[in-house]
Amino acid sequence: MAANPLLQQIAGMRKSFLEEKLLDAQFVQLEELEDDNPNFVEEVFDMYFKDSAETINSVEQELVGASMVTMAINCLRAFLAEGNLENYGSFTNMSRCWLAFEQMCLQHKFLHDRLEPYFEVNEELCMCFDVIEIWQLKRRAQPVEIEDDEQPEWDEESSDE
Repeated sequence: MAANPLLQQIAGMRKSFLEEKLLDAQFVQLEELEDDNPNFVEEVFDMYFKDSAETINSVEQELVGASMVTMAINCLRAFLAEGNLENYGSFTNMSRCWLAFEQMCLQHKFLHDRLEPYFEVNEELCMCFDVIEIWQLKRRAQPVEIEDDEQPEWDEESSDE
């Protein structure tokens, strides 16, 4: 039966996500809500990625505007202090904002790219079985045990930049 390898693949991917702390107990709880809709978690993440992409776009537009304002303020400061615009100061604070924004974008893409194959395998499973059979198969699969207080942690290197 094709379900067993698919279930093993789903269980392995889920275990990897939890061990890497990419996801936590809330993900498992969401999966438990899939009784009537085996694509429930995928739909939740689709909404998240759609909404967060719009938010990221808005943040980027605000940073562009803030960069222009910061540049204008630094130019004015230099002009008032020195009487010229040659050395109008650094963009240290805006540079840090842009680095944090870029890191957030990379983390967003990383999460999306890691979860996409998981949902593709889940979709294959949905094509092979009806909702009740999927629910029963997933319940029989080896449960993943995690502590409720575990929180996702991002890569140490990328959070220090």
